Amino acid sequence: MNLLSLYVSAQQRYPSRPLTKTVRSMSNSSLVPERQLVFSPGLAATIGLEESILLQHLQALFEHRHAQERDNYAWLSVERDFLLTTLPFWNAVDLHRITRSLVDKGVMLMESPPLHSSEKLVFALNEPVRANQATPVNVMPMAALTKGRNGREMSEIGFLIDAGAIAFTDCDHVVSNPKVFARALSYACALGALVIAHPQEPTLSKGAAATSGKFASLRGLPAVSAMAERMGLDRDIALIEMTGARYHADQITTARALPALERAKANGLDITAGTSIHHLTLNELDVADYRTFFKVKPPLRSEEDRKAVVAAVRTGLIDIISSMHTPQDEESKRLPFEEAASGAVALETLLPAALRLFHAGDLELPQLFRALSFNPAKRLGLPAGRMTPGAPADLLLFDAHAPFVLNRFTLLSKSKNTPFDEARMQGRVLATFVAGEPVYEASI
Repeated sequence: MNLLSLYVSAQQRYPSRPLTKTVRSMSNSSLVPERQLVFSPGLAATIGLEESILLQHLQALFEHRHAQERDNYAWLSVERDFLLTTLPFWNAVDLHRITRSLVDKGVMLMESPPLHSSEKLVFALNEPVRANQATPVNVMPMAALTKGRNGREMSEIGFLIDAGAIAFTDCDHVVSNPKVFARALSYACALGALVIAHPQEPTLSKGAAATSGKFASLRGLPAVSAMAERMGLDRDIALIEMTGARYHADQITTARALPALERAKANGLDITAGTSIHHLTLNELDVADYRTFFKVKPPLRSEEDRKAVVAAVRTGLIDIISSMHTPQDEESKRLPFEEAASGAVALETLLPAALRLFHAGDLELPQLFRALSFNPAKRLGLPAGRMTPGAPADLLLFDAHAPFVLNRFTLLSKSKNTPFDEARMQGRVLATFVAGEPVYEASI
């Protein structure tokens, strides 16, 4: 999440205070009356005093000037002389220096040449919530648990909550330092924030392309034991017990990890767990002769593990099924299996892949959609995911039995790397509604 989103949180946490400097009345200009400049101490502490003053000034211009939308950003053109008139304590070199600082910090995008040599500033605010403005569906942001997801320093959890973050995660990066992770969990607990982590022992799993066993040995692939997941989960459970934090394990994919998860829930810890659609419907043998579209993280498991995880979803021990949509470009997949990137597109294939479990008799539809919709919304504190009076009418109309053969080139995703290419599948989305409004209708 970039720093611009902290503007709102800073304003909420710290009331704006008058700056000692005031804009002088300009006898030759009637555009801007004499007024006090204000700044947010919280924002200034985050991005710098001068940067916060200029940012708030530029943001105010969006209320009075027409911006042009391009590439999902609102671009605005402001004359250099106007800025020098309204901010007379800076010269052109100062303005260039401060705008460059805002660009370097990820707060602003700039299209124009340097201000000390250009007559106009053409810029856009790099606002992360624009996804919600550009799409008819709801996009809820999660924030990094540690800065840069490096596992060394925790992020500004309080500011990020105020800015709209609904959970905190370093995705598949494991915070290997227990002290750093414990500190982040403690702060998250104090603020009521949900922490999502990837349970894996990072040293054992580094560089692994398959799960230890006969298949990996025959293929000569670098492998990781299923116990690495159990070890990572055991550590996280101990830290949850120590801190009392709200915790979600993003992927539980092995039978070895299930007893630890069951004990943690029985002991009253605030813990939930998820798994990916790929680990529910595929196993390590699907890799066959080094098919890189089947390389995911963690690697596909044995059939015994897959069945155990399906049973855990059925009983409710595993709460959530996720798509784990991690697209990769074509070139990163057309490499030797060991070197290829992990991940696959999964948003468009989530429904028909999940319905494989229904057609096989492994899960009933209520069990399936409890894990796909109700439980995720409940865990994230969202009102969606349920059909009750007053809940948002976010609905999906589908035909569970409609057969088709998946062609990856028909996917809308720019990345076409799906493990279900040319697979016979059932289940088509007919229509999608958000808050009762139709946003998609299939062509028949």
